[in-house]
Amino acid sequence: MAASITHIVLTQKIFDQHFSDKNRREFFVGTVLPDIRYLGKIDRGITHFTDLKLDEIKKENSFTAGLKFHSLLDVTREKFIVESGVYEWYPDMKYITRSLKLFEDEILYARVGDWPKYIKYLDEIVGGELALGLDESVVGRWHQMLKDYWVKPPDNKSQEIFMAAMGFSPEVIVVNNSEADILRGDERVMALVESLYDSFNTLVG
Repeated sequence: MAASITHIVLTQKIFDQHFSDKNRREFFVGTVLPDIRYLGKIDRGITHFTDLKLDEIKKENSFTAGLKFHSLLDVTREKFIVESGVYEWYPDMKYITRSLKLFEDEILYARVGDWPKYIKYLDEIVGGELALGLDESVVGRWHQMLKDYWVKPPDNKSQEIFMAAMGFSPEVIVVNNSEADILRGDERVMALVESLYDSFNTLVG
């Protein structure tokens, strides 16, 4: 799984190549929706999908294509990360999967030059979000959380606020921040994240 900034950055990278026929706003709103499940008892099966193929996703409407591409991106990224061996570099790091995702957000944020555009996309709820049976107030809360998180390059403080809003305990957040500090000092991890970005078009097919 990738975090929300990484989802926007990597999806923007391939959008024109694979989804130029889609409504951009509806697609991107769809692609950052799935992790709303952290806000309540939302069945992961509603927002996450398995055995996806890019060509099949292209046949969906704009919102659903974005929603499903979220899962394809997650699987593609995780395969790349596992094969890199990075988890083996830090066998004692308790929350490395999440700490790495937060670090990716920090590194990749600057790859998007127009964050206000994506923030504006979340000013209103898309019909497809409510069609999934999600509560409108919860969707609105999720939109605001993302907007607040995207407004500037992420750091320990903004990530702490976002994680707390998602329901993580203060103890977990402290550990995540300390682990992220370690990753920031490892040039191998920095190079890995840049390689993920550079090769994503090929990785996703």
